[in-house]
Amino acid sequence: MKTAGEIIERVKNNETIDNSNILEMLLYMNIEIILKEYASKIITKEEAQKRKIIASKNYNDIAKQYEFERSMFKEHIQNLKDTEMARIRLRKLMHTEGTEETIAEALNVALEIIEKVFKEVF
Repeated sequence: MKTAGEIIERVKNNETIDNSNILEMLLYMNIEIILKEYASKIITKEEAQKRKIIASKNYNDIAKQYEFERSMFKEHIQNLKDTEMARIRLRKLMHTEGTEETIAEALNVALEIIEKVFKEVF
């Protein structure tokens, strides 16, 4: 994600923001409106500055929350992938001849699955 400062600079330089998410586009349009209102003398410099600070703060707060949720989602997906790979290994072990080694390995894989699902050592 781009920082609020980067987006504000792009607005000032009249550059577009490519490959951006809706949050970045919202800040871009908000700053663009503030600059147009200031240029048209609808609002004062102080009011424009205050609105820019508020918009930047809101963007940063929401961006932090978004990044946190995104990282949690990535962690969850990785946990699902790891669990599924362990389940496949267990299924293969269950269809092999039951020697002591394969039974012990199957038990270890089963414990690994339990640990991944419950996220604690079993």
